[in-house]
Amino acid sequence: MNPLGYLEWLVLCGALMGAVFDIYNTVLGSSRWLRWLRPLLDLLFWLVSAAAVFYVTFVTDLGRFRVYTFGLLLLGWLLYRVTLHHTVVGSAFAIMRMVRAVVLFFIRIVDWLLVRPLWFVCRTLWMIAKQLYWLLCRLEDGVFWVIRFWLSILAWPLRGPWQGTAEMRGRIHTRWEGIWERASNWILKDHSEHL
Repeated sequence: MNPLGYLEWLVLCGALMGAVFDIYNTVLGSSRWLRWLRPLLDLLFWLVSAAAVFYVTFVTDLGRFRVYTFGLLLLGWLLYRVTLHHTVVGSAFAIMRMVRAVVLFFIRIVDWLLVRPLWFVCRTLWMIAKQLYWLLCRLEDGVFWVIRFWLSILAWPLRGPWQGTAEMRGRIHTRWEGIWERASNWILKDHSEHL
């Protein structure tokens, strides 16, 4: 066992744990889309940290935990907080701003090159379809008006005799009754002559 290596590696583990925690905490805090991942990432952070510390103690001291192991981790975290905390957090914010700018740039590119032209085409097609529907409705009305007009012209000769249908029915009824009356008189007259 090398005591100096053990101390250095545990202090380094504490500092790295603080840096990793600050980085992912900064990333999660600055993105509202990733905040729902916090419980899962917290669990993953502590599991990976525990595995890393166990690996370091295994390599440097055959996996034995001593009372001062947690003290050395705390010392590494404190050294990180005093020396590199502001630099790491500032760098994480700068990286997030850069990533956000790149993502917004690509979103704008996609919007200008794909979404807006598609929206314009869809809107234009919708307006053309509405105008075409209106035109077809007017055309249909016009076609039916022409058909009705020609049917009325063609039917005009047929309308003449059938106008005044009530009067015509009265004449037919009167003549029909007269025919039966004359027929019955003729039969009666012919029958009485034979008797």
